[in-house]
Amino acid sequence: MSALSQSHEASFQEVFMSALDRAMLLLGDSGREATYYHIEKVLKLKRSMWHKNPEAFTEALKQIFGPQGSRLLLNAIAKELMAQLNLKIQEKTVSLPELIRLAEQYTRGGGGEFN
Repeated sequence: MSALSQSHEASFQEVFMSALDRAMLLLGDSGREATYYHIEKVLKLKRSMWHKNPEAFTEALKQIFGPQGSRLLLNAIAKELMAQLNLKIQEKTVSLPELIRLAEQYTRGGGGEFN
């Protein structure tokens, strides 16, 4: 991996984690930290991999919070990620894993609006 791609990877991970941290505050500080601990220690999904394997991360939230609770959190994460990157997505049914991939492409130099 080149220094440029490593730099991009680190910067996207920072943006993703910042958006995630802000969105997960719906749970409060201790709820957010307990959720992160559970995902890392119990479900064995390293924090550094959450943006690289968004399907596994999404499934982890579903296991912890069920379909309704995870939907609320996933929507909050998506909104925060779009706000931080100033993205506008027309399609209302984009899943969080799809959005993460689109956002990462955008940070590599893509456009600002997806259809």
